[in-house]
Amino acid sequence: MGLRVSRLYSITSMKSLRFALVAGVLAALPLISSAAPRFYAQPSLVIVDVDNFDTAAGASVAVGAVFGGNHVVEFETSRFELSSSYGLNFDLTATPLLLNYRYEIATTERWLLSAGLSAGVMLQEIDFTDVYSFPGSIYHYNEKDEAFVVGFNAGIGYKIDDRLSIHASARTLRAAKSDVFSESSFLMLQLGLRCRF
Repeated sequence: MGLRVSRLYSITSMKSLRFALVAGVLAALPLISSAAPRFYAQPSLVIVDVDNFDTAAGASVAVGAVFGGNHVVEFETSRFELSSSYGLNFDLTATPLLLNYRYEIATTERWLLSAGLSAGVMLQEIDFTDVYSFPGSIYHYNEKDEAFVVGFNAGIGYKIDDRLSIHASARTLRAAKSDVFSESSFLMLQLGLRCRF
């Protein structure tokens, strides 16, 4: 009974987060559609922390547009490999595909703060290999699946010139349960260089 209630609460929470994301994007559409966009690309270094796995590093690439100087809409993908923190012989490869919305506000001529929402899917692959003590006995297991993810992000930026800026951010992602991985939370710390076109 407790497991069913917990599962129902989990599903309700995920649906509420999805609704909040869609509502936020729809509310922003009238604001961002009235201004010509400024496009950019942003490669970043990523540090990822997940329960039961060692902290891992990876890379991400985002392409997006800034509307009206404040509204940012971007597509981002990253890839990282996580190893079990309990010394088990399995690895988890995760590839988030995210649509991000952020509101950026300049605090000075060069510094800015940002906050927003993220949603998308996370491609997951788990690979497990175990070698038994007697010869020829090797067990190998591989599974792939994908999970819906939603989360929040906040960051700070520094404008080098009109084309380049440095951005540091923190993001929390909540991933739904999949065949590969149980429902889980990811903490992602990023440092990137934004190049405007």
